[in-house]
Amino acid sequence: MKKIIITTTIAALSLSGCSTMTKEQQASLGGVVGAIAGVVIGAVIGGNGSGAAIGAAAGALVGGGVTYAFANDPYTQAVSQQSTQWQKEVGAKTEIIKVSQVVEKGETVQQIESQKMVVSEEQMVFAEHLSPKVKNHLIAAKQASLKVGGLVQVICPASATQAVMDEINSTGVKYFKDNTLNAGYVVVMSKNNNPSVQL
Repeated sequence: MKKIIITTTIAALSLSGCSTMTKEQQASLGGVVGAIAGVVIGAVIGGNGSGAAIGAAAGALVGGGVTYAFANDPYTQAVSQQSTQWQKEVGAKTEIIKVSQVVEKGETVQQIESQKMVVSEEQMVFAEHLSPKVKNHLIAAKQASLKVGGLVQVICPASATQAVMDEINSTGVKYFKDNTLNAGYVVVMSKNNNPSVQL
């Protein structure tokens, strides 16, 4: 599969406790967290040091410069909720991979176009089958995406077995196998008008 061209990349930041910080402090923290998230996700999907380095640079650059307010449109809200659940209940590493800027009540905010969750092999597979927890989350993600005009896809690594891919397919979620993906699975949520998100 082709490498994805990331139009706008930002780390999914949890800044709910930063309401007392100045914009400068938030931007600084965003840069640091963005860099860390970039290293982790870059290393997981890149398979080498250059992927991690590029991820760190992009994460720091964009993480430090974006507005932290997100739009109230149904898709952005649904994806944000799904991202939180995947983080807390599955342990996935999440990253927003494409956003657009919109003006809402006179304020420029970020509207999510695509979001990905990187799930390790250990989190995704249990006893050579799709983890029941992940299966439930895929079903929930599919149902949520249908309500807000979105798509859910799973990008599987070279090591993925046909049994696991068949079980992913049974949830109603499409999957693709990427033989360049060394470890882990990538769950991608995107709007219907941006369906072809590839690594």
